[in-house]
Amino acid sequence: MTPPRVWQHLTDMARSKRDQSAHKLRTAVSKRGEAERKLATLVGYRRDYLAKLEAATRAGIKADGLANYRAFIANLDRAIEQQEAVLASMHTDVGFAQTDWQHTQTRVDSLDVLDKRRAQTAAKHEARREQKLTDEYAARRSRGGGDD
Repeated sequence: MTPPRVWQHLTDMARSKRDQSAHKLRTAVSKRGEAERKLATLVGYRRDYLAKLEAATRAGIKADGLANYRAFIANLDRAIEQQEAVLASMHTDVGFAQTDWQHTQTRVDSLDVLDKRRAQTAAKHEARREQKLTDEYAARRSRGGGDD
């Protein structure tokens, strides 16, 4: 039977890996949140500049001003596309981190179950040993050869 300290060591290692996985998951979720906020900011800028362009067009904008607005909006469109790609990558990273954390948590749970079974088996063996000693003592007393 595996000694309790070995089980404790295995469980501690598994919990440490699980905690590292949880930290990676928190980091990935945080980065994804940042990417979502950046994308929302870029989309907001684009919406604002389109509104400004529309107002400027109604007010009568010069050709070079119109070209500047359009060029800036095109730059925002590229930045939005890039940020969407970053966000998609972050979603993938979060998915991998969640899977990793789930696997490490399952390992911790499995080791806990095995350790409980080990402890129950050890307790049963100890109870049997104690019962055997008690039975032997009672048998000796009943034969008159007790150690009183």
